Amino acid sequence: MAALIFTCPKTGRPIESGIETDRTSLSNVQSVRIRVRCPHCWEEHDRRIRDAPLASMAYVSFGEAVMY
Repeated sequence: MAALIFTCPKTGRPIESGIETDRTSLSNVQSVRIRVRCPHCWEEHDRRIRDAPLASMAYVSFGEAVMY
């Protein structure tokens, strides 16, 4: 299992969604939308699940930024 990580559209910083899943489950809910409260700008961001890479994939994009 890995965490879904979104990106804040204002700051570009990673947002941990609190959702843990696997690639198989993720492929079944690609069009589902969720709201995530951003710890960086304090706004709610409405995102599709398909817009959030799993933490293992995000690590490649964000480097150590996902490691809090």
